[in-house]
Amino acid sequence: MTELDESRATEFGFVDTHIHLLPGLDDGPETFELSLEMANVAVADGITHVAVTPHANYQWPFQPEVSSELRLRLQEALAGRLVLMPGCEVHLSYENVQSVLADHRTFSLNHSRYLLVEFPDFFERNSYTAVIDQLC
Repeated sequence: MTELDESRATEFGFVDTHIHLLPGLDDGPETFELSLEMANVAVADGITHVAVTPHANYQWPFQPEVSSELRLRLQEALAGRLVLMPGCEVHLSYENVQSVLADHRTFSLNHSRYLLVEFPDFFERNSYTAVIDQLC
């Protein structure tokens, strides 16, 4: 499919692979109620699955256990209307790269081989080629 086929989208829904949905972890919603409201908007828009992706950077360190607890709590409140998958948005800092190399599944989207990466504001594209190759 090169264009969005609305009939298939309605049948299968959409997957959002980058959303700051969990409350109090980063620049996403501050409260559980706002998280639930955002999730309901996603459902109304036809989204069926989301990878919740709190930041993993210097300002907001990734807290896998807290993220998991909040995701499960929100999943329960949604009563099956939206599937929430684990993940995070990995800022490509030295520390994060080392952590990902040591335990990839903790940082990946739905414990898969896929990562959502955030590049630093200022970076030399060629210097990150080796980093990306190492993570793949």
